[in-house]
Amino acid sequence: MSPRYPARERGNRYAGDPFASLQSAEVVIPDDEPPPPPPPQPEAPPGQAAAGGGAAGGGAAGGAAAALAPLLEETETLRARVDELQRLVGRGAPPAALRAAIDQRLLNLTESLTRHHLAVDAVAVPDEVQRAARRELSRQIEAMCERVDGISLQVRAGAGE
Repeated sequence: MSPRYPARERGNRYAGDPFASLQSAEVVIPDDEPPPPPPPQPEAPPGQAAAGGGAAGGGAAGGAAAALAPLLEETETLRARVDELQRLVGRGAPPAALRAAIDQRLLNLTESLTRHHLAVDAVAVPDEVQRAARRELSRQIEAMCERVDGISLQVRAGAGE
């Protein structure tokens, strides 16, 4: 009997396991399982309930404002990434050792801005105030895209392309 593989030497390694000896006819799967509970509804922040509950505004305007809030946060995050990249590149062309990393960051940032722009466009807003806010957000994203394009041109000019 080998100390490395005692189960193989003994034969059936499942011998003595009560579940290994069950036959398929003995296994019963119940048909009537209760459905899983519905997912919990997100709670509105304390200031949100008072802001969207007016007689003229209704719940739809509050819902649109709630839908734009995470997009505003993501816009600020992307703006910080563009600023960081612009500081990294600076006024001159980046060193050759950093070009590949900067090119990859430019590509990732361009894709993130495009996805974010599509997410902003997908938000349904019911009133003109919310539409104006969405248009302004869209303009900010377009301005960031132009900055990223300028950085990309600067990097390529430094590489001699």
